[in-house]
Amino acid sequence: MHPAVILFKEYPIFSGDMCTLVYLIRHGETLWNKEKRLQGQLDSPLTSYL
Repeated sequence: MHPAVILFKEYPIFSGDMCTLVYLIRHGETLWNKEKRLQGQLDSPLTSYL
């Protein structure tokens, strides 16, 4: 798992004989998140906050 991933959760959803897996992944806080800046598609360094 990438070191920036701080939350990884698997949720199985059952419907009859079928099962769908939904994965929720949350990355760490970025410097721009901390400064309350909009980020869009540009990369910003991660902080040490988990």
